[in-house]
Amino acid sequence: MTLNAIAEALLPVHLYQRLAASDVGKRLARGSFWSLINALVMKTATLAQAIFLAHILGIAGFGEWGILLSTSAMVCVFASFGLVTTTTKHVAQWRNSEPERLGRLLGLLQLSALVMGLITCGVLIVAAASLAEHMLAAPQLARPLAIIGCVVLMQVLSGVYEGVLTGMECFRDSAIIRGFSTIIGVVITVVLTLYFGLTGAIFGLLLTNLLLASLFAWRAFALIHKADIRVRLKGCWGEWKAIRDFALPTVLAGLMVMVAMWVAQLVLVRQPGGYEEMGAYQAANQWRVMVIFLPTQLLAAYFPVMSSLITTDPMYLRHLQKQMLTSMMLLALGLALPVVFLAPWLMQLYGVVFADFWPVLALLALIPVFDIGHVVLQNAAIAQSYAWTLIWSNLVMVATIAIGVVWLIPEYLGLGLAMTLLLGYATRVLAEYLIYRSRNLT
Repeated sequence: MTLNAIAEALLPVHLYQRLAASDVGKRLARGSFWSLINALVMKTATLAQAIFLAHILGIAGFGEWGILLSTSAMVCVFASFGLVTTTTKHVAQWRNSEPERLGRLLGLLQLSALVMGLITCGVLIVAAASLAEHMLAAPQLARPLAIIGCVVLMQVLSGVYEGVLTGMECFRDSAIIRGFSTIIGVVITVVLTLYFGLTGAIFGLLLTNLLLASLFAWRAFALIHKADIRVRLKGCWGEWKAIRDFALPTVLAGLMVMVAMWVAQLVLVRQPGGYEEMGAYQAANQWRVMVIFLPTQLLAAYFPVMSSLITTDPMYLRHLQKQMLTSMMLLALGLALPVVFLAPWLMQLYGVVFADFWPVLALLALIPVFDIGHVVLQNAAIAQSYAWTLIWSNLVMVATIAIGVVWLIPEYLGLGLAMTLLLGYATRVLAEYLIYRSRNLT
């Protein structure tokens, strides 16, 4: 059965006819469908992995796993240097109109990803012991931190190659690669954790990302060759403006938020019983990711399609942005409310010691309402070339988190961290909306 036949069978007649009559609608629907399939596989697998790891490692060990994942995410924002978004935007915009220029840019982006990934990997390996002892107050995390450096290298490379697939709107290929890698990775990670504890879990994470990077690279090069795009290093530095105008503001905006969030978690784990509180936060955060993942996947085709509409139909682009902002925030709210209601029972899945931390989950489940609004508005800023304004909205979030670090987290521990992040996400999306309105006044 074709995707078109599935849509005709499942969707209301008026909605199907509306989508079928619109090229943009069909492109968005195609991307959303495959992203949803990907979401079902990935999030089910990763949720199961989290539950297994929580039972194997215990609440404190699961807290150590959480701070390692947070450290990986923060470092990856710096190492990736906004290259993923830059790749997606320019592949979508130039693949047909400027293939030679795109080839030079891809050469520059690939080289930049390799260099940034290797530098970050080396720094983490060298500094692992010092970071574990003096910042995380957990010397036993030195070896896992060193492995995280290699994980980040794989994540940076796979991000650029996945950006090629997304820019070419090959959502089916991306979903299959991510789904397959996730399932294999979960099995490997759980087995290694059973035998080697936390270090085994980190090795499982490394092997998962190695598989993911290899598959994305293989498929990206096949698509580039098919599109007759020659990736070259000669003359690639002439395309540095793409990094200056898109990658640099994206990484600066993202990095300041990730650092602030990491510091907030660092303050939490350094409190008495902090790793237990971090373990409960990590468990609750799995459900926040579940809530945000569906709306995020529905937006999978949004950025490349939006980038292609900048010059062809700017009026429709503005209408699309408003429609997406409203619908995605309402969808996130609809998904969040059941999680808030079921929070006491959901936390018990991780073990009896997690059950008392259900208020943390209730607060975290509301974050996706504001986070998905941020995703829509951030994409609008990048696509319409006012990405540098993201610095200001992220500064607002950082200031809010700073208040939480000083007051809420020392006072309320894990619950204080949840309150801090909820306020931070809410103030950021408000600032971004005000900037969007000022840029798009009719």
